[in-house]
Amino acid sequence: MNEKVDPTEIKSCLDLLHGGRLFEVRAISSAGKIHFGYFDDTEIAAELVSQWANRNDYEGIYTTLNELHPGLICRMPNRFSLATGRSCTTSDSDIVRRRWYLIDVDANRPSGISSDEAELFASRTIRDLLADWFRVNWEGRLVKCCSGNGSHLLIEATDDADKDDVKSFLEHICDIAIPSSDFDDLLNRVKVDTSVFNLARITKLYGTFARKGFSTKERPHRKSHVEGVINDNWRSTSDDRIDCEDSATRKTECPEVLGEPWAWLSNH
Repeated sequence: MNEKVDPTEIKSCLDLLHGGRLFEVRAISSAGKIHFGYFDDTEIAAELVSQWANRNDYEGIYTTLNELHPGLICRMPNRFSLATGRSCTTSDSDIVRRRWYLIDVDANRPSGISSDEAELFASRTIRDLLADWFRVNWEGRLVKCCSGNGSHLLIEATDDADKDDVKSFLEHICDIAIPSSDFDDLLNRVKVDTSVFNLARITKLYGTFARKGFSTKERPHRKSHVEGVINDNWRSTSDDRIDCEDSATRKTECPEVLGEPWAWLSNH
């Protein structure tokens, strides 16, 4: 793999997710070693991340999603360190405000291997259907991303929902947003991760590689990336997989939610 991580792309992602606030970056090696650091400077973070991300012995590099207590910078300021038994990575109690909700759509496949193109396409199609629903029912920004092996939808928090409500919503989101049976085959080939409801959740640092197993022609290691931002001034860089007419039809079929989507559960 000759493709390298671009520090400019990393900085752009960190600016988008964190907006000048403190964040943690965590690098996990294929041997299970963890290096971490807390950053309040996206340029420094991007340069360090690009160096670590180009090492083939690291399976993935991740960042926190939600707003951290500002004092956490003192744990490991603008640098990386090997995590030990006494090291403090981010926990739920360290979060002062939720900034993003994550929907992680991944193909059903054995663990420890990359997805193939058909599996990645299935996850992207289902993610795009969910994005269409949120486009109608959500006022905040929506960020569509490729994790390298699956597809993410980041939803800008306009409330601070209880984590149990978020978990229940994730368990039912496909039933809510994709009522048509036309997509049952694709839905059977993917899963929505229902474990990502916690405040200290980390996500792929987009612009870095996903390296699961060996890279092959059929199941290559890929670079994660931000595909586009909805309800924002950003320009979408993703290909439109579904035409506008079909998208408009689906919107009329999907149940609309008044207020926060979490309220849907209490009424059904």
